[in-house]
Amino acid sequence: MCPRAYLAFLIAFLAAAPLVAGCGGGGDPGPEDAGHDPDGYQDDGSGGGEIDLPAWPQERDLTCEQVKGYLDAADPRMLSLNVSDEEFYDLGSIPGSLKIPWDLLDGRFDEVDPTRCVVIYCRRGVRSESAYATLIEAGYPHLWVMAGGIERWNELGYPTEP
Repeated sequence: MCPRAYLAFLIAFLAAAPLVAGCGGGGDPGPEDAGHDPDGYQDDGSGGGEIDLPAWPQERDLTCEQVKGYLDAADPRMLSLNVSDEEFYDLGSIPGSLKIPWDLLDGRFDEVDPTRCVVIYCRRGVRSESAYATLIEAGYPHLWVMAGGIERWNELGYPTEP
């Protein structure tokens, strides 16, 4: 990402930060919780106050079962990010996932909403680690890694899309 584009991204991100409750509205995570916001409530923007949604854990890793729970709850905070190499796209993706190969992620930050709870996954988990580090370094505050990747998701018989 060129310095000018990065600066524009950073300014937009910082400008939006006070307006967004993040993945729960519990304030900024401390250094020991970098990438997480564990509170389970967020204003839905309708003016009707807070809505009850599943809590997001402080732990960085999520099980496939936890991710499926957020998907089943239609949690509007969740953004699933498939960072698999394109050769593994035939394994499918979690429905609604954004697909960005891990090695192209740093040039496509503008596609990843920093206000969402980003669940990163790949085939088994190796590339998710790199993507997690890349997004943390770029200042993304709400990140999790789905343990076991799409292979584990498929073993459990959960739905996928091409």
